[in-house]
Amino acid sequence: TNALRALASFPDSALVPLVAARLADRDPNVAIQAANTLDTLKGSRAVAILAERFPGGGSFGFRRAVLLALAHASPAQAIETGRTWRSDPAGSSANSSAV
Repeated sequence: TNALRALASFPDSALVPLVAARLADRDPNVAIQAANTLDTLKGSRAVAILAERFPGGGSFGFRRAVLLALAHASPAQAIETGRTWRSDPAGSSANSSAV
């Protein structure tokens, strides 16, 4: 996770593919930090990857991190992508307790 935090300090969208590969890491902390790092790298590729990964599932924490990163990188895309979570019984029950 420290390496991903360090990459976040370089606002270079060329790093997006390197960071995106960590979204599938077996360590959930690494995957969540990868989403946070994509948020800081921004760019259309980061937005597309985050939007693509959100519906793929994962833990509540991972999906939350992806949606928050997407909200920072592209608020309009986050609203559109997050609509599915509202109707997802697993997502909405976890979400309602967090609100």
